[in-house]
Amino acid sequence: MGKICSLTRSEKTLGSNRTLPYDWQVLTEEDKQWISDRLEKVETTMPTEFHKWASPVELRQRSHAAAIRALDAEVGSLSDRLKNLEGR
Repeated sequence: MGKICSLTRSEKTLGSNRTLPYDWQVLTEEDKQWISDRLEKVETTMPTEFHKWASPVELRQRSHAAAIRALDAEVGSLSDRLKNLEGR
């Protein structure tokens, strides 16, 4: 088990003489290990899930960018043709 501190809950304070909002002696080593394990799981799962989401989004963005470039080239070509017709 964890070390027992000689201070009581009321003696354990934050700045400005405020007491901690929880009973700091309640967490066992098992609790701390569980919290640590859960944090590690979140730290590894979150980036994986983000990349699963971001990969298709990036592919769509690249596809849309290519389509917009093609449309831009077509509009430029039509603009040039219109200027030639107006110049006659």
